[in-house]
Parts: sequence; structure tokens; C-alpha cells
Amino acid sequence: MTEDLNSTKPNAGNWMEALLEIEQATRALHSLDLGNPSRNREILASRSRALSLVAALCSTGLGSLPESERAGFRERLDQARQSGDLAAARLIALKQKAGGEWSRWNHIRQSLDPARRTSPNRLNCKG
Repeated sequence: MTEDLNSTKPNAGNWMEALLEIEQATRALHSLDLGNPSRNREILASRSRALSLVAALCSTGLGSLPESERAGFRERLDQARQSGDLAAARLIALKQKAGGEWSRWNHIRQSLDPARRTSPNRLNCKG
């Protein structure tokens, strides 16, 4: 699709294809999982490509879209943005949760380290 932008003037089909790509990529953001980093990278790269495509089309202006389709396009693009914002908030929460879990397990590991114990019979829970 990006090659089409360089060789032809954007038309309604380009816009709708770009919009579908951004909507699909944004929906995929909601399926990100801490346990699958390679898939997460693919999803984020796909959304990045879709955003680049929409940005390239937007740089030409919405003039190539028929007037009747402009409002619908803007509305769907705004919905994709809102959905992306929700996914970003979810990612931040996942990152905070993972950091909290890592911190707890790190404290447990440190308390079990024999070199850090105050006596052989006592467990140092202060970290």
C-alpha cells in the first residue's frame, strides 16, 4: 500500500484501506500479552505501519475523499484513536503490574539468600 502512495494520487480506496488497517491493528493492541513479547512486537510494528500510512495520506489532505465520506472517515479514525488510548492505558497497567511482581519476587529471592541472613534460623524479611 505504501508504494501506491508514492506512485499514484490517494483516492477513496486508499483511504478506506488505510482506515481498515489502522482499525485492525488497534483491535490487535487489546490482545497484547506479557507472556508473548515477539507477538507483541509484531502487533506494535503493524500498528506503527498503519499509523504511518494514515499520516502519509493525511499529509495530502482529505481532498481526495468524497465530501460524503469525510465525516465518517474522521469519526472512525477518532474511534481508532480512542481505542488506542484505552490499549495504551492497559499496557501501562500491565507494565506496572509486572514491575510490582518483579519487585516482590526480588525481595523474596534476596531474603532467601544465605549471605543476607542475620542468623541461620531467622529469615530477613526486610530485604
